[in-house]
Amino acid sequence: MKKNQKTSKVAIAITGLYLLALLASVLVMFTTTGDSSMAGIFLVLVSVPWPWLLTQVQEIMSVNSMLFNTLFLIAGGLLNALIMYKFISFLANRMKR
Repeated sequence: MKKNQKTSKVAIAITGLYLLALLASVLVMFTTTGDSSMAGIFLVLVSVPWPWLLTQVQEIMSVNSMLFNTLFLIAGGLLNALIMYKFISFLANRMKR
């Protein structure tokens, strides 16, 4: 049981750093003053590969709003965090054997 606790701590730590980067990218986007069209680029980079799917969804649904785009990219970033946590936990368990 202690092996799983250590590996989950590693996965939680790395995923936590990723979530901090996601939060920082959202804060940069909303705290940028002036007319900066590149403020959301950090959110796009953190949520890769979901921006490519976003363009397909926009064409199918005929939706092009900033709120939808932002929520979609945040959801993609959270999905990336879940995938990252599961993958790191899996690797850590395999390395302990």
